[in-house]
This record gives sequence, C-alpha cells and structure tokens, in this order.
Amino acid sequence: MARAKVQTAEKSKTQGAIKSAQAAIKKLNKGKEKTSLQNRLDKVKKQVAYQKKVTDAKQKVKKAETKRTKKTKAVAQTAVKQLKASKTKTSLQKRLNRIKV
Repeated sequence: MARAKVQTAEKSKTQGAIKSAQAAIKKLNKGKEKTSLQNRLDKVKKQVAYQKKVTDAKQKVKKAETKRTKKTKAVAQTAVKQLKASKTKTSLQKRLNRIKV
C-alpha cells in the first residue's frame, strides 16, 4: 500500500498525494523498504519545493516588469538567485536585466 502511494506521489506531485504517502510510510516497520520509500518521497518533496521556487521567481519577475520599481526588481532578483543554474534561471535573469527603474 505504501509503495503504491509513493508511486502516486511521484507521478502527481500533489500535496495530497505526498501527505497520503507519508502517512502510509509512517505505518511501516523500520527496515529497508521503509527507508527506500522515504528516500523516494523525500526526492518528490524536494522537486515540489524547487518547482514552487521557480513559479515564485517567475511571478516576481513578471511583477517587476509591470511595476518597474527598485523594490520589486530587488525582490525578483533575490528569488532568481535562489534557482539552480538552468535555462529558466538564465531567461529570468535576462528579463530582469532589461528592466529599467
């Protein structure tokens, strides 16, 4: 049952599926399977948290492009700096660089 719930969480990456999988894992006895499933679920949690950072940075850059204030640009810059090196980060940084305040 826990394995199926972890698989669902891996596919859907929703908070509900993650919570359901975590509850199922907690019910397991200590052992290799519990550790393995927890590691898989932790990976999903990290992916979801990072995706939230990306979404947040995109929203803040968009707001900075609209408002064009030093504050909104600085807030967006802080969010972009938290992202891993990627095409998305590079794209967001280029958009920020074009903003004149």
